[in-house]
Amino acid sequence: MANASPLMKPAYTCGTHISVFEIDDESAFISTLNAHAAEFVPSFYPIEDDSVEARHVDDIMQLMHHLVSVSDSEHLMCAQQFADADYPVDDDTSYYLEYQDSMCRDLHVAASKPKGNTYGRKRQSRDRPRERQSR
Repeated sequence: MANASPLMKPAYTCGTHISVFEIDDESAFISTLNAHAAEFVPSFYPIEDDSVEARHVDDIMQLMHHLVSVSDSEHLMCAQQFADADYPVDDDTSYYLEYQDSMCRDLHVAASKPKGNTYGRKRQSRDRPRERQSR
């Protein structure tokens, strides 16, 4: 057995192993999570409504809300200015824009449905015999 290939193992310390043939396999997943790690407990705590810290949080939230609304307003204003701007268009671009518009106009559109209550319209003609309809 002197010519036997060495055992191929990943250098993970979690105790799992994978062969060379399974490396390209999507189901071959080696976890590097520590199974013996301590449970995560978040360090948050409730804030009393009448505390100084609650007042600071409220002040920060009001400021952030103001900044977001100002930023949104500025972006909307820039978008409106861009939409209202009149840019010169060369002949080639104009041709392609017109071509695109014509293709969009020729797209299939579903047939429009009759308006209103149509329950009785066809029913009247189906229920009556032909000789009564011709009168």
